[in-house]
Amino acid sequence: MVLGHAVGWSLPLPPVPLTAGVGLALLPVAVASTVRAHRRLPRVDRATLTTGAQFANAATTTAVLLDPSLLAALVESRRWRAIGLVRGRRFRAGGRFPARSTRCCCSGS
Repeated sequence: MVLGHAVGWSLPLPPVPLTAGVGLALLPVAVASTVRAHRRLPRVDRATLTTGAQFANAATTTAVLLDPSLLAALVESRRWRAIGLVRGRRFRAGGRFPARSTRCCCSGS
């Protein structure tokens, strides 16, 4: 692009000006989406907002660096986090592997 501009070459314009037509056609969709988002805003909690911020950051980084593996890694970690569930419980009195006898198995007696 820069080199083409330096030598006087530029991209051809589209034959039909699409900007105004597309903008007017999509204006109702934009208004409806804005109204819907405004109505749902009170239901957004902090965890959802944090997740969305991390996803937006990964998407922006992916677009800037042209590296989709960053976005894929975030999606995969979210998927594994949703699958994994850890339940807390109390420790046993004797530990995880309680000893059954005080004698060593290697002493020979």
